[in-house]
Amino acid sequence: GRRRSLKYQEKINIATVEFQGMRWHPAFTSKARISDYVKEPETCLGAVARNLFDMLPHSNFWLNPLSECQKPLPASEIALLTSGKIFEVLGKAK
Repeated sequence: GRRRSLKYQEKINIATVEFQGMRWHPAFTSKARISDYVKEPETCLGAVARNLFDMLPHSNFWLNPLSECQKPLPASEIALLTSGKIFEVLGKAK
C-alpha cells in the first residue's frame, strides 16, 4: 500500500519468469491481477507501459501471467507496437 518514487539511477531488481525457454518480466493490468499472481508480500513497480518498455529495452513481458487473459509480449512485438510499425504489418495483412 505504500508508494514512493524511484531515485535517479536507483538500482532495482526486476522479476523474471521462465516460459517457453525464454525469460519474461511479469506485468499486470491491475492490482487485482498482481494479487492473483503474487502470494507473498512483494514490492511492485507501477509504471506506464511505454515507460516500462523504455526502461527495459529488448525485454519480453508476460502480461497478466497465470490469468485467463494472459498475453506473452515478446520484445519483437513490443518494438512493433512502440514504433508504430505494427500498423504497417497489419495493413499488409489485409
